[in-house]
Amino acid sequence: MQKGSLRVLVGVAFGIVLSCAPSGRQERTAPSVALLKLGTHPVIDTVTAACIRELVRLSGDGSVVRVHNANFDFAALNTLARQIVQTRPAVVIPITTPASQAAVAASAGRIPVVFGFASDTAALGYRGHGPPPNTTGVSDQVNYSASLDLVRICVPRARRIGYLLTTAEPNAVMIRDAFVAAAAGKDLVIETGMITDEGDIRAVTERLMRRADCLLVGGDNTVAAHIEVVLDVARRRDVPVFACDEVTVARGAVAGIGVDYAQLGVATGEVAWAVATGRPTSTIPVRVFLADRLFINPVAARRAGVSVPDSAKGLAAAVMLVGQAR
Repeated sequence: MQKGSLRVLVGVAFGIVLSCAPSGRQERTAPSVALLKLGTHPVIDTVTAACIRELVRLSGDGSVVRVHNANFDFAALNTLARQIVQTRPAVVIPITTPASQAAVAASAGRIPVVFGFASDTAALGYRGHGPPPNTTGVSDQVNYSASLDLVRICVPRARRIGYLLTTAEPNAVMIRDAFVAAAAGKDLVIETGMITDEGDIRAVTERLMRRADCLLVGGDNTVAAHIEVVLDVARRRDVPVFACDEVTVARGAVAGIGVDYAQLGVATGEVAWAVATGRPTSTIPVRVFLADRLFINPVAARRAGVSVPDSAKGLAAAVMLVGQAR
């Protein structure tokens, strides 16, 4: 059986457009897969690409993955999820918590759902009363305490940490609230800048910088999709930015403790393929990736006038230099 023959189709909002068909064979003998993205930003794209690569590696002849992108339109997201369920793929792979919520609700147990990059599993129904039906997946867990300790070690004077929050994203609210709770025990205050949509980001960031000693970027998909705006404001004001993912650090944040999202994507592809080929979701526990890697951008740190001392390296299991100095 020929490996790597999985065909990729890309859906933008409501349309399905053929993107790539590596296999010359037309008949489908392997199960179809639908992947639902909330939108496009570097972390989502990293998870998606790694997931698809793993599906390609595991696929036999003729399998199809259709990629649907809601472009951060939450109404379109729910509509797409319902449309996907109507096509009855072997498995749906939603990427991010909002996409996973939409897929779980639309499926209602009729189609297997394997979520990826879902930080808030409680929002999907994992609340101690059993999982939602026909659902499993791969989650990431922010290291709240270590992320705040990193800020304190790198910027000892910091007491007020700016935090951008898109109120329409329940997962982002959950992560912000967890940071607020963790900060209370460390004599730190989380100053929140509320965002309604992407048009607010520059103005809200500007206002937030006036009352914060530094900025921490957490699990907010809208902010991640427009991180260059946030980093530009921070550079102009000489305010250091910290993050919870490698990509944001590579683009200009000083440092961050996060997950290897490429590996998370691979794990999502592995689970999805197992389910697509017949394994019941009830036999696969949710896999949680813990944030245990410290990413440092030496160039950004130098520009912000911040050093990342050796003591910070003890906060993580592995240290990686990213960004222009890589």
